[in-house]
Amino acid sequence: MSTDEPQAPPPPPHPPPAGDRPGAGGGAPWWRLPAIALAVALIASALFALSRDTRSPAGLETPADQARAACDLMARVPERFDVESAWQEQQYRLGAAEALAGLAAEGEPRYRPLAEAMARPRQVVTQAFSTDTPEFTAALEGVRAACRDA
Repeated sequence: MSTDEPQAPPPPPHPPPAGDRPGAGGGAPWWRLPAIALAVALIASALFALSRDTRSPAGLETPADQARAACDLMARVPERFDVESAWQEQQYRLGAAEALAGLAAEGEPRYRPLAEAMARPRQVVTQAFSTDTPEFTAALEGVRAACRDA
């Protein structure tokens, strides 16, 4: 060999340890931290779900309770109200009473007449966009009669 020819560098004495090479085995796998985080999240979610109270709100557990709550809501609906200024609040009240009465009727069919009566005032107001009508007065009277019978 001549001294003019470039010489190859000598081979390394040994390869770097496996844990130092990217993608090589050894050390903690890349997926361990996300897997632990997922497991903790699942356990926390399960504990939360198991600790939640899934019963109905107090006082609304039976169809009779639901019917009573619907009648209590309708008792707060005034005979007349300005639809333009008070419709939002009264619409929620009418809708909630209707939904509660419907729920009571699903639980016990004897509340079906109450549910039908509860739907009428909201229907009248949405058709006439007024509470100053004989139809609205009659609808409220129908609700009151149904509440007395329930």
